[in-house]
Amino acid sequence: MKLSSICPGCGSPTVEGLCKRCRLESTTLLSCPPRVEVISCPVCGAQRLRGRWQSVDRPVEVLVSEAAERSVEIYRDLANPQVTLMVSKRGATRYIAEVELIGEFEGMPAEDRCTIAVDLRYETCDRCSKMAGRYYEAVVQLRARGRSLSAQEIEECEKIVLSQAEKSLEKGDRLAFVREMKPVRGGVDIVVGSTQMGRLTARSILDRFGGRMRESYKQVGAKNGKDLYRTNILVRLPRLREGDVVVARGTVLEVRGYGGRKTLCLSLMDGGRAFLSEEETDAARLLGNRSDSQKTVVVDMDEAVLEVLDPVSYKTISVTKPGNLDVRPGDEVEVIGYGDDLVLLSPL
Repeated sequence: MKLSSICPGCGSPTVEGLCKRCRLESTTLLSCPPRVEVISCPVCGAQRLRGRWQSVDRPVEVLVSEAAERSVEIYRDLANPQVTLMVSKRGATRYIAEVELIGEFEGMPAEDRCTIAVDLRYETCDRCSKMAGRYYEAVVQLRARGRSLSAQEIEECEKIVLSQAEKSLEKGDRLAFVREMKPVRGGVDIVVGSTQMGRLTARSILDRFGGRMRESYKQVGAKNGKDLYRTNILVRLPRLREGDVVVARGTVLEVRGYGGRKTLCLSLMDGGRAFLSEEETDAARLLGNRSDSQKTVVVDMDEAVLEVLDPVSYKTISVTKPGNLDVRPGDEVEVIGYGDDLVLLSPL
């Protein structure tokens, strides 16, 4: 390379203008603000970033490091840049971030350093403020068709609600919280912060138990010229519960599940499956539930009939053998009594 001029900065020979070293000395490789602020919620630990609250699950020191790292700017033409950041605590809400940068500037090793003061400020987030203010947007009204909810159904639905609140919060719904679950006549009212979460909760319950859902709205005020509403989401479970044994379609059936508004049943006569409509479940005669069954012993049998001991009277009674039941004399079976008869249950 032919040198044709003198560097005006240091007087060294150069091709044109400033030499590489003078260009490096006059270039800002690392730009850092003197101070940055981290805003965190003292209740839940959420952080406000670019004007929006975000749920985080990281120590304060990590949040401070991330805030300092976001604030620095690196010279765009620096090759192979590597940033090292060390954070030290200097007070209850004050941290110092020491930033070191190394890289290559036009083929020469280059480095730069800066120090950033990071202030930690606590501010209650939108979610915690509304939870403390007993805010809510929707009520999921959990009921059952023609009966009260069982304790088992209530317990399982409460688990579904809490699980859905966690999932919705992870997906960014800041109002996904359960304000209250209160027993009412025949069911439970679930008060939730977000209408969207209420709808997702209702659908999850329907997926598990079947039934119907209906929404209604009530205006509760206005804000900034916009009407505000609260939503009531009625979830009505089917009349029959899982494990119910009924007489319908001229045979004895056990409820095994749900498919939309249909109730899935298993025949205790031939082992076949049947889907009952709401009208059929309303008309079905309820004999009992598997949870109330008793165990007894098979005394004798043929292809279609079993001789079993009545668990109350200990008399021998003949019962129809379900088509999918494989037993032998001496085996235990489950039965449900109604009147002077017994119904033999199929295995789950």
